[in-house]
Amino acid sequence: MSCQAIQTEIANSTNVQSATSGNGDQAIQPITVTTCAGIAGSTKIGSRCLIGGAAMILGHIEIGDGVTVSGASFIGKSIRSPGVYTSTQPQMPHDEWLKNAAQLRHLADMRGRIRALEKKLSDKES
Repeated sequence: MSCQAIQTEIANSTNVQSATSGNGDQAIQPITVTTCAGIAGSTKIGSRCLIGGAAMILGHIEIGDGVTVSGASFIGKSIRSPGVYTSTQPQMPHDEWLKNAAQLRHLADMRGRIRALEKKLSDKES
């Protein structure tokens, strides 16, 4: 087993307990992890990724190649497509947060349905 040159930047105050490449070599894919990011040990991170400061990534998920996680984001599901991902909400009581989080996923669909209803209403009034 040969080790590759590590092209990974890990900021101060970031603790890496274990890092290996997918084939078991003691090397890390080229990623950048900034200060205070929390990444569960079972998380698999692809290459060319950027993990922003104070981002929290749960375990048993995969972050694909070319993914950027914005600072202070919470990632609870696998991300397979490259791009920039952000997930933050202002603080609120937990019960309220649960309701809002459940509804937020359907926001775009609800917007389309409301527009369709408004158009039907407008057509009836004409």
